[in-house]
Amino acid sequence: MARILWHSAAPWCTTGYGQQTDLFTQRLVEAGHDVEISAHYGIEGRQSTWRGITVRPGANDFGNYLLPRYLDAIEPDLLITLMDVHVLDGAMLKEKPVPVAAWVPVDHAPLGCQIEEWFKESGATPVAMSRHGERQFEEAGIDCLYVPHGIDTEIFRPYDKAEARDRFDLPQDAFLVGMVAANGDQSPSRKAWPEALRAYHRFRETHPDALLYVHTSLTGQAGGGMGVNLAWLCERIGLGPDDLRGTPQLTYDTDGVPPEKLAVLYSAFDVLLSPSYGEGFGLAPLEAQACGVPVIVSDFSAQPELCGAGWQVSGEPWWVNTYRAWWQQPSVDAIVVALEHSYEARGDAALAAEARMFAETYDADAVYAEHWTPALERLLLETSRVVLPNRAQRRALAKAGAAA
Repeated sequence: MARILWHSAAPWCTTGYGQQTDLFTQRLVEAGHDVEISAHYGIEGRQSTWRGITVRPGANDFGNYLLPRYLDAIEPDLLITLMDVHVLDGAMLKEKPVPVAAWVPVDHAPLGCQIEEWFKESGATPVAMSRHGERQFEEAGIDCLYVPHGIDTEIFRPYDKAEARDRFDLPQDAFLVGMVAANGDQSPSRKAWPEALRAYHRFRETHPDALLYVHTSLTGQAGGGMGVNLAWLCERIGLGPDDLRGTPQLTYDTDGVPPEKLAVLYSAFDVLLSPSYGEGFGLAPLEAQACGVPVIVSDFSAQPELCGAGWQVSGEPWWVNTYRAWWQQPSVDAIVVALEHSYEARGDAALAAEARMFAETYDADAVYAEHWTPALERLLLETSRVVLPNRAQRRALAKAGAAA
């Protein structure tokens, strides 16, 4: 068994990375590993614990200041990072005698220049979280491992739709379209808020019983984001306050919504609308399907592989200059067509069962057994080779150097 330092968001955060940290550090501990968490987001100023695991604080710089100090103090056998890697100091990691596995999103194609350069600089082993990402690494000539994200299908499960709508004070007779997506950028909005809202407006003109529920930051400012002001956008499009509902902003911005409550919200939807420009993985569609809800996603990046029950929409390439790679702008016309299909499929029990069955293949226990276990065996086998000294050898080398 190994001593592992996990570097990502704090495990109590309701973000995607926070959820994955919680799910898989617990499973690492259950497998017998000695685990600590370095949290670059979600905790500052003092050390804490979570389900018996030490959680070390960050310093608002993605870990560049404290992480090297944690590596020196803990002397782990393996560092696992779960984050957008290009913001982390790769040269610093290269200097440390600790192997690094970077569980990394790739939401574009081909592999972005920043990501490719970071892996060359850091010497880390990429762990792709989607088959799309795996293909981009392979096409760039970089060996990688594949481990998808996972969900707790005991939490994300179908709840009674009528009871779910009552709980959120939503009309029972509405065709409820849900969006569960961050709102942190605007040029473009990666989650395609302008395209999604334009499509919904057109759809609602012929389906007045439709209602959109948005679980997001309405101003785009949550967590220091620079997103779209959805009130301004709705005004320009022609959507009024009665045309959509949303999560109370104080709850969204400060408290977050725990997974148990989010699963009830998903169960209230008739369809989840999630036509992103690009996704490194995309938890919301998977969580919705686990609750028996079909989804609408883009036919680009990781999204098609996570659409077990639903509809994929086409679009046009969108150049991302910083990556020197492409996203895909979803077609408003295609989204409208997909909404029509979802309206026709409203209440389809077979489709709901198909969605649930698909999502169960990504249950966290299955992901750990089928993907993390062999990935760790390979990673830890490589650390045992003479290329890198173990902790005892590093201490002896340090002492010898001090004596000299």
